[in-house]
Amino acid sequence: MADSIPLSPTTGGICITSAALAVGDIIVSTTNKISSSLVRAATAGDVSHAAVYIDTKTNMVIEAVPDEDGKPGGVIKKGLDASLKLSNLAVAYRYPGLTDAQKSKVVSFLTNARGSSYNYDGTICAISPITIGSLNIVGLLTLDMPRVTTAIIYTDAMYLSGCHTPGSGRTKFFCSQLVILAYEAAGIRLTPKSSYRISPQDFVNIYDGGKLTYVGHLIG
Repeated sequence: MADSIPLSPTTGGICITSAALAVGDIIVSTTNKISSSLVRAATAGDVSHAAVYIDTKTNMVIEAVPDEDGKPGGVIKKGLDASLKLSNLAVAYRYPGLTDAQKSKVVSFLTNARGSSYNYDGTICAISPITIGSLNIVGLLTLDMPRVTTAIIYTDAMYLSGCHTPGSGRTKFFCSQLVILAYEAAGIRLTPKSSYRISPQDFVNIYDGGKLTYVGHLIG
């Protein structure tokens, strides 16, 4: 999948500023943090986070983030620059033909989701199952805490508990789940995969499949 994200203009990428963005654009990114590396490894991807650009005047995104460095997580509204502060790669994708009415529905869903909790349990569902001996490992949950990152291995029983709790996906969200559900709220089905199974890398795959267009590299 690495070739799906051109890393510089010399390899086909376009360097852009926020002026090139439109409401509803999907921004995927990654950092050098250990937690980011674990997500990329577990999803066989180039990116570890996804957010939606919601306001061209105030340059804001809405995203779902875990608790980190003493700051509470959940669904938050944040300035684009602050959101990408630690990123070493950030790419913007766009759904072609997104109407004003659909943009409004995307933003409305995200705005209404603000304040929701981060879906820690749900993050395990976006990870591809790994079999080691007789143990079926379905995911890794990474929790950033001061001076340490903890990786928790989930087995089948934990997977079923975390992924199939009725209604849990509507009251708490992980980053890529929030994005895909916002588009579904606008009547746009980007992928047949369940929202519980969406990872940030899936947006790159959706672009590869032709449902999203490449806007450019904000960081690359």
